[in-house]
Amino acid sequence: MRHTKRAICLLLALLLLASLPSLFVSCAPKIDEIRERVEWLLINSQEINEVLWGKGLPVWERDSDFAKENHIYDAFEEEHYLFVSDASPYLSVGEIKSEAEKYYAKEFLTASVYPQTFEGLAINDGMGYIVFAPARFYEDGNWFYQYEYAENYFASGSLSYDFSTMKVVRPSNKTSCYVTVSATIDTTGETLSLRVKLQKQNGEWYLASAVG
Repeated sequence: MRHTKRAICLLLALLLLASLPSLFVSCAPKIDEIRERVEWLLINSQEINEVLWGKGLPVWERDSDFAKENHIYDAFEEEHYLFVSDASPYLSVGEIKSEAEKYYAKEFLTASVYPQTFEGLAINDGMGYIVFAPARFYEDGNWFYQYEYAENYFASGSLSYDFSTMKVVRPSNKTSCYVTVSATIDTTGETLSLRVKLQKQNGEWYLASAVG
């Protein structure tokens, strides 16, 4: 009898575990519920993506006519930084943050993006050494600079999305969601399969991973 009770308990536990995935999925949003929002986020975030992880902002090169005529680098001590051009769409850290927060969750930006982009990072390179990754941008009074050798993580350039392929995938729930979508690199025609994290903030979905 005791063994029978154990077997019944074990069976009930297995049935409960088997039901968890369906309960988990039922909490996730349906793709049609978030489609319009996600399409808007992916399409409109491309410019700020290039600023944060791609080619960055237009700068005054050291050998440009403007730099030479105005001697802007003559007494400049930050040898690995360049002045951001006044033709740039963003002329301060505050302006970049304001734009980024239209599309990306504040928690993701504060924890993962802002420290690396505006403060720089100390990184363990796996060999016991600490390598300093300089900030991509920094301000000094009225001047705004960009790191000369910032890595371009988005060398692919702009993307065209095939939103008919977009779907919600695991792990997803009512506050954190993953979607996959196909995209084509405009310059090469290469097709990519992207996995994008979304996070709910103040009742609205925002991107919570770098896209590109």
